[in-house]
Amino acid sequence: MTKMKAADAVIKTLISADVKHIFGIPINFPLYESLYDHQDQIKHILTRHEEGAVFMAYGYSFITGNVGVCEGTSGPGMAHMVNGLAESTIDHMPIIALAWARSTTDRYRNTSQMIDQMNMLEPVTKWSAELLEAELATRITQDAIRIAKAYPPGAVHLDLLDNKLEEEADFKILKSHNFEPSYRFAGDEEAVKKAAKMILDSERPTMLIGWGAMYSDAAQEVRELAEKIGMPVATSEKAKGIIPEDHPLSLGIWVTDGFPGLISATETLRKADVILAIGTEFVSGKGYWMGDNAKLIEVNADPVRIGYEHAMEIGILGDAKLVLRQIIRECERLRNENIESVSDYPIVKEIEQLKKRWWNKILPKIRSNKSPINPFRVCKEIQDIFIDPYNEIGKNTVVTQGGGNHSIISYWVNRMYEPKTWMYPTPFGTLASGLPMAIGARFALRDVVKQNRHIVTIEGDGSFNMGIAEMGTAMEYKLPLTVCLFNNQTWGMEYDIQKDRGKVFGVEMSNPDYVKIADGFRWHSRKVEEADDLKEALLSSIKANQEGRPSLLDISVDKEEPTWNFEA
Repeated sequence: MTKMKAADAVIKTLISADVKHIFGIPINFPLYESLYDHQDQIKHILTRHEEGAVFMAYGYSFITGNVGVCEGTSGPGMAHMVNGLAESTIDHMPIIALAWARSTTDRYRNTSQMIDQMNMLEPVTKWSAELLEAELATRITQDAIRIAKAYPPGAVHLDLLDNKLEEEADFKILKSHNFEPSYRFAGDEEAVKKAAKMILDSERPTMLIGWGAMYSDAAQEVRELAEKIGMPVATSEKAKGIIPEDHPLSLGIWVTDGFPGLISATETLRKADVILAIGTEFVSGKGYWMGDNAKLIEVNADPVRIGYEHAMEIGILGDAKLVLRQIIRECERLRNENIESVSDYPIVKEIEQLKKRWWNKILPKIRSNKSPINPFRVCKEIQDIFIDPYNEIGKNTVVTQGGGNHSIISYWVNRMYEPKTWMYPTPFGTLASGLPMAIGARFALRDVVKQNRHIVTIEGDGSFNMGIAEMGTAMEYKLPLTVCLFNNQTWGMEYDIQKDRGKVFGVEMSNPDYVKIADGFRWHSRKVEEADDLKEALLSSIKANQEGRPSLLDISVDKEEPTWNFEA
């Protein structure tokens, strides 16, 4: 036991859990004094807005698998965090929000910036706690880490009373393995045996993979099971890339933000007689994802979600990676045979035809030279320059997005090849999240996982306008990333739907000169108005990133390109 201030106990406990960064805006003076004393072990990243801090923590957590930590002031600061914390909770991202709170003598009085933060944040977090006694500082911080990461992961909130942080007490700082258990558990063996037999006895088994499998790091198992029995794989939005999307058995995404995914996924799922759903909640499914006669095998580590959306034949409670490993072993026991090549499976030719049908449908769009530029063409150029090249960083490019029409088109066009390379806030589809997620991801890649990878943010102007201040954060820390801004001076999705309904109103807007703004933030910047200029502009962004500069490409895109009622 060592005597120290409660603020030091909070920071040292986070350090013990390998937290390397805290994103936020300084106000909690005892906490920041402790950060000053421990800055060789944990870095503070000064953001420009508290909601940006949450989404930086989100991007950091997405890449590292550890908790992302953000911090803000009482009242307006924590109110700004509400949306990001809600997104993190329903999106199952382990985030800890540290809130400055008034001293016990000022609690619930009519003082400046005073609000009942516990009640405000309780509906949007997994757990909220107050530091009411100094000696509980390590306990509630440990609990916050454990609860944020326990399945299903999500956001937690700690109200840190400033006078309690100043108090000293005796603390023992534990390593994270002393208070954080393993969250992995295998499935019931009898249920696994039944599932494996049902899969092998079926004619058209198909996998549907969600975020739970990605969080469980089950990419190897997904691919192994697919190749072992010729089982095609469709993914949710957040599981995009868990199997390379150029793999012969990859179907692509089955749904995107309520819109249908690729026809290779939707049509194969409709014809499936058995669907093995791993770690998905069927968000935005709308019932079009599977045929009437399909039997559902559902695997999830959250018992609440099993059987929640659809009637199932078999439900297995367990960690995605471990249950998939069990199913693979049982399939090997029942049918121990191997084929020469994955392409020998009959389903592969069917998938190839569906993919060709899709690409033939969008080919005129991705080859279009018209101005304003077709957004499908923009996404294809991003694919060709930033993602497809077989070099040390191309195949691992991280793509982040805020909500909007641009994200739907990007889902349809851009293919990913590695896990945890595609970041989109679902199911809120929060605007202004793309850039701060990219910033958090860059810190994680640079300082934690030590990987050199491209980071591209695909954003619409409506979304980007809400979070433009975080350009200052990227400037201050000299973060190499590229923002491809789809500028159509319109709230695109709303315009699309209104046009379909017959009355367009209140959706068109005037935008600033983004190149001048980027210049003011000392970013590399280019205005792109012709499709044939895209390649050169994207290459100039890569060069700027290699020099340690963020880059903004202001791309004029056609607002008339539809997504609403477009059958992918």
